[in-house]
Amino acid sequence: MSSFYGEVNKENDIYILMTSYQLLISLLKIKTINRDTLLLIDSNISEDVLIRLKKEEAFKEIEIKSDSDYFSLKKPWFTKLEKKKFLKFINCFKNINIFIDHFNIGHILNKYEIPYNLLEDGYNVFQFKSQNFMDRIFTKDFYFQDYKDLIKHLFFLKTSKPGFGKYCQSIEVNDISVVPKDERYNKFKEVPRKELFKNITEERKQLILRVFDVEELSEVKDNSVLVLTQPLSIDGLMDSDDKQYGFYKRICDKYLSEGYEVYLKPHPRDSVTYEKMNGVKLIAQSVPMELIEMVSDVKFERIITHSSTAINFLTCGKEKEVFYDFNTQEYDEKLLEKYKINKDEL
Repeated sequence: MSSFYGEVNKENDIYILMTSYQLLISLLKIKTINRDTLLLIDSNISEDVLIRLKKEEAFKEIEIKSDSDYFSLKKPWFTKLEKKKFLKFINCFKNINIFIDHFNIGHILNKYEIPYNLLEDGYNVFQFKSQNFMDRIFTKDFYFQDYKDLIKHLFFLKTSKPGFGKYCQSIEVNDISVVPKDERYNKFKEVPRKELFKNITEERKQLILRVFDVEELSEVKDNSVLVLTQPLSIDGLMDSDDKQYGFYKRICDKYLSEGYEVYLKPHPRDSVTYEKMNGVKLIAQSVPMELIEMVSDVKFERIITHSSTAINFLTCGKEKEVFYDFNTQEYDEKLLEKYKINKDEL
C-alpha cells in the first residue's frame, strides 16, 4: 500500500469519495480553501477535472487510491505496519466525511472503530428502498458481482446497506421527511442541497465552475427536451449496453421525428457512447447537471430519465418523466406505451 500519510492539522477534515457528484457536494461544503484533504477511491472522475482541481488548490492534499489498497479478496487485511500508518493518519482528522460506507473503505472505518459522517450519495436517495446483493440472494436476479460482494460481506461481517455501520455518527440528507424511520433515524441530519448551492460565495461558485469547466447552455429553443442517462447496464438494471443504447435512442428518435431539439446528458459513470445518435446534442458527461443549470437560464419542454434522482433537483424543465420507480421496482406502463417500448425488451 503506497503511502501519503503526511502531517495533518487536527482541525482539518477529510472527504472520501468516488464520483463527480460527490466531488461537487464536497466543494460546496468545505469551509476553507486549501485546508482539507481529499481521498479518491476507485474514482471515475475525469482526468481533466482532477488536473483543474489540483490547479485550483481547493484541497490541501489530493490522493487517488484503489479499492485494493484497502482490501480485496486477495489481500483482505492490513499488515501491522500498514495498519499502524493508516490508523495514525485517519485519526488525525477532526471530521471524516464519506459518501458510501457499506463497502470499500467504509468497512475499514467500522472494522477499526473510527467514527465518521455519511453524506447522502444523490438527491433524496434514502427515500428509495435500498436493494443490493442481499435482497437478490437465492433469486434469478443474483449475478456475478453479487457473489463477490457477498464473499466480502461475509468475510468482514459488516453491514451491506448505507448508514447501518456502528461507527456512522450522522447521515446528512437533503430532506429528512422522506427518510425511512428505521434504526438509523436518529442519525439523519437535514442539510437541504438547494441551500448548499444558494449559500456559497461568488468566489466559491466560480472555483467550482472552473474545476468542472462548465459551459452555459445557450440558444436552447422552446421546443427542446433533455434526456438524462444512467449506467443501466453497469448497475444491472439492463443486461447489455445495446439495450441501454436502444432505450435512449427510442426516446430521442420520437422527439426528433416530432421536430424537437433533443439534448442528451450522459451520466458520469455511463460507459455507453452516444455520438452516433444523429441529430442529438450531447452535454458534457463529466459535468453534474446541477452545475449546468446553475449557469444556464433555460427551460426545457420536458426532462426524461429512466430513474435518475437528479431530476428531482432540477427546475429547468416544465415537465418531468421518470420511467422506473425504485421503490416499487416497476415501470410506468403509460410511459412505456407512449414511447412504444416493450417491457420485455428492457
